[in-house]
Amino acid sequence: MILDDPTATYRGYRRQALYALFRLFEDGLPTGAILQPEGQEDLAVFNSAGLLLEIVQVKDHSENLAASSFKPSFYDRIAPYCAEGSSTIVRIASYGPIGPDLLNAAAGDVAARSRVVKNLTKSRVREQKQADGTAKTHTIPGLSETEAENIVRHVKLTRVVEDDLTNLVVGALAKTVTGVDARHAFDFLMWWLLTSSETQMRIDRSKAIAKVKRIGRFLSQRAAFHDEWHTSIVPIVPSNEPGTERSCLAEEFYRGGRVRFDHIDSDLDVPRDRFLKEIHTAFSRQNVVVVHSASGQGKTTLAYRYAKEFAPADFRFEVLTSSSPSHARRIALAIVGHTEAIEVPTLVFLDVKPGDNFWGEVVRELASVVGLRVLVTIREEDWTRARISAADFSFADVSLSFEKDEAEAIYSRLRTGVAPTSHLDFDDAWSQFGTRKTLFEFAYYVTQEQSLADRISTQVEALQDAVIRGDRGKGELELLRLVAVASAYEARLDLKKLLDICDLAAPQRTIERFNEEYLIRVSQDGCHVEGYQSVRSEIISKELTDPVVCPWSEVATRTLPLIVEEDLQNFLLCAFSRNPGASRSLIATLGSFGLGLGWGFTA
Repeated sequence: MILDDPTATYRGYRRQALYALFRLFEDGLPTGAILQPEGQEDLAVFNSAGLLLEIVQVKDHSENLAASSFKPSFYDRIAPYCAEGSSTIVRIASYGPIGPDLLNAAAGDVAARSRVVKNLTKSRVREQKQADGTAKTHTIPGLSETEAENIVRHVKLTRVVEDDLTNLVVGALAKTVTGVDARHAFDFLMWWLLTSSETQMRIDRSKAIAKVKRIGRFLSQRAAFHDEWHTSIVPIVPSNEPGTERSCLAEEFYRGGRVRFDHIDSDLDVPRDRFLKEIHTAFSRQNVVVVHSASGQGKTTLAYRYAKEFAPADFRFEVLTSSSPSHARRIALAIVGHTEAIEVPTLVFLDVKPGDNFWGEVVRELASVVGLRVLVTIREEDWTRARISAADFSFADVSLSFEKDEAEAIYSRLRTGVAPTSHLDFDDAWSQFGTRKTLFEFAYYVTQEQSLADRISTQVEALQDAVIRGDRGKGELELLRLVAVASAYEARLDLKKLLDICDLAAPQRTIERFNEEYLIRVSQDGCHVEGYQSVRSEIISKELTDPVVCPWSEVATRTLPLIVEEDLQNFLLCAFSRNPGASRSLIATLGSFGLGLGWGFTA
């Protein structure tokens, strides 16, 4: 794993890999030749007998390449290969412009050659800091005139262009294996070359072709698993959809919308360095790391931040809920096929949803795959109930918490560039925040100038007043109450069934208004409705239920027939553990619509 999205940070490494890939498919490469990235210089070329034929230094220089662009140590390394009688080619491949002096010297211009030789033979003064803080200078002697002359005569200069090399390789791949998506094959090969460079692997054309075939096989398998890729398995990348402008994302994120990778990609979160380091250290011990905490402590945000900072953009995926053991194994098989074909370190993220009873099956299948790291986030109560042990698979766990010292750092970051607030300082904000301290609610409090509970209370009171005045219907209040009670325990409702029992004058407009107020949201397929976040829903539920006027148990019994079937078990487990007084009425309701016997409950 690497520490950032490699597209920009590792452009130089990527271009080195591209040049090596180009040489692998170049027509002029001798039969049986072997390439070694990061061998001698950036690339070494051997014949089939292991004799060194060529060494290459790849330069990614925006300005004119000159003799002074190289460190003295480079010339010291190549001098033996440039000695008179040497058969080893020494090449400089430059993605940027080559300066006139180097070009002219290589072409035989006497004056230019003299200037380059003079540059190579002059001594250099180097300053080195000592332990006591003082600086010590020492002189590094230049090359001898003979060595410098030999280098100027021997070195070959080659200008290369990234797009040209890419097109040549993609074209060669398109001819190599029928049916392979050449562009995707190119991307996968590039990452294979990058990781191979770290181990200085020796690669010949036959090994590259074998890799292409494995990639082709994987791409074919991925087509066969089309039901999983981009449905159950999705890449962790920016969506680039409408509404992903930074201002829109900030509004959604800070007002408590469900976190998406777009929020983290726009750096709206505050990186939690302590936990990021803890997760990364845990991955040095195990392939599976489980992050667990109560709702609202930032598990998903932390996981997306880890993916952004520690995994290559093309090799990080999120696994969505699995529906059965066989589905879980099918998902795992698709990921394993990807990893084994590409041989590039890959991160897989599972954000375990309440009621997902098969996530452990996915992780079990992936835990022993070399080069695969699995990051799991799960609510504390679901983690306790899962009872996963080392007998299931090896893992390291990270318990997420939100303490005052971390809150202070987050407060400072969130307040940067924001208008003055009513808080005197962090201590004032922390003391006013209340006893229930979750990261989710604290971020809302700091950025919105009021607590989430106060904001929701104001929204609910405004809705209730509008109902009393007759401006809004009672059905709107009932809809919000039912959704909140279900979503507080992470359950979704069937939207059509919900609308059938709620008397709404304009259902679509009601849903739009509640969505705009971050109270409810409808699934992408339009079939289900849920709260924006369980913490929000819990607060709304408390506002809209009352032990005497509107008991929670009565609302829950009205909710049961509306809950999506796969969410029902989790809702009941939460309800029985947190509201034991409602158990009898819930069990009776289950029996009334035919589920009592199937669940094994009796009143």
